[in-house]
Amino acid sequence: MNRLRDGTATRAFEFNPLLSDLNASHQTYEEIRLQRDALFSSLSDMQPGEFSSRISHGLFTEENYLYFNEKAEDFWDLINMKYSEYLAPKLVSLLMDLHIQLKDLCTHIRIFRKGQLFPEDSEFYRRNGIQGASHNLKKIIELVTELKSEGYSETASVK
Repeated sequence: MNRLRDGTATRAFEFNPLLSDLNASHQTYEEIRLQRDALFSSLSDMQPGEFSSRISHGLFTEENYLYFNEKAEDFWDLINMKYSEYLAPKLVSLLMDLHIQLKDLCTHIRIFRKGQLFPEDSEFYRRNGIQGASHNLKKIIELVTELKSEGYSETASVK
């Protein structure tokens, strides 16, 4: 979950934390998490238009499509694993919602990119891609924040 939180912040909003110490330590990672939490909190409070304007146009690349699609598949595999019946029903519900939002985000990345194929209608595709991605990203942030609060996002271990 922590990797998806970082990937969403970095790929969709160009999150670049301010580092007080360049050495990898537990404290450094905790500082990064706090800064990312502050970003997500501020984004959650934004109105749709303001939220949309914060999305990086770098989100709409093939590389990011593949990244978010892979994350969606990872969650789908987790939901469908052999022992998934032992997962808490709320967790399964949150993971299913997250899978759907990630897949929909991928669709909106494709819609945005369709503007390159049809230059005469590019503004239509760009606008719809951004609006749809905005909705999905807001939901993704809500879901990963809830999953984190439920204890499903551990800090990376540092040796």
